Amino acid sequence: MSRTILVTGATGLVGTALIPRLRSYGYTVRTLTTSRPADEHTFRWNPEKRQIDQRVFENIHTIVHLAGTSIARRWTPSARRSIIDSRVLGARLLLEGALQHGLVKYITASAIGIYPQNEDGIYDESGPHGNDFPAEIVKLWEAAADEYAQHGISVAKIRTGVVLHPSGGALKQMLFPTRLGLGSPLGSGRQIVSWIHLHDLVNIYLMAVVKADFTGIYNATAPNPVSNATLMKTLARVLRKPFFMPPVPAPLLRLALGDMSSITLRGSAVIPRRLLNEGFTFEFPDLESALRDLLT
Repeated sequence: MSRTILVTGATGLVGTALIPRLRSYGYTVRTLTTSRPADEHTFRWNPEKRQIDQRVFENIHTIVHLAGTSIARRWTPSARRSIIDSRVLGARLLLEGALQHGLVKYITASAIGIYPQNEDGIYDESGPHGNDFPAEIVKLWEAAADEYAQHGISVAKIRTGVVLHPSGGALKQMLFPTRLGLGSPLGSGRQIVSWIHLHDLVNIYLMAVVKADFTGIYNATAPNPVSNATLMKTLARVLRKPFFMPPVPAPLLRLALGDMSSITLRGSAVIPRRLLNEGFTFEFPDLESALRDLLT
């Protein structure tokens, strides 16, 4: 059986952590770039122009599709289109090549934004879908993955929460004010943050690669979501900084961020029920242990 894996989004937060782990397990990893390839394992592609170097598909067993532009920006009409296209067009272009080379498995990043943003809700993989823009992104993202299943390819969808690591994502943004002693809740602070340590997320992807029956939807979140206020207070405590600032008013965030403010002012408790039922062990199941590992 081939041990060659194609990973898109290789330079992102998850990709840069996942690829060395895959190689340490003996996998040959290929990546894609829109610029000049850096080595013999990197190949050119341009999803918008439907261009890809077909050599990347030779002897490929699994694709891990992580590529997608950040949603952390103002959601102008052009930004909305870019956010969706960066996920969907790439998936469809990969499928065209995969069908010619006998791909066995397709693993796609996804997001918990598909669930309703409701601080009173608790959602597992069977939870209902929301009707806002983050939910729309995920529905289209996962619909592109379903096209693989229609051709008999195994599909796993990793619905990811807020990934914690100081080098990127939400935690990087929170560190600067908190280290200055200016950390504070956002809005009411009651909105739920369903988070995951990057190390645990990488282990989930490894499990998806290794286990043939790891298919369908999985929530990639720690089993103990917290409120935004608890997150900020815990971060301050781990950094040994004061926590006394008043909450950042919701209207100010809406003014600064536009519609995108909804992902900071709203949230829901998402539970990784399938992972827990299948015996996955979180190395960092609670927030304080995760932050201490990352920051101390």
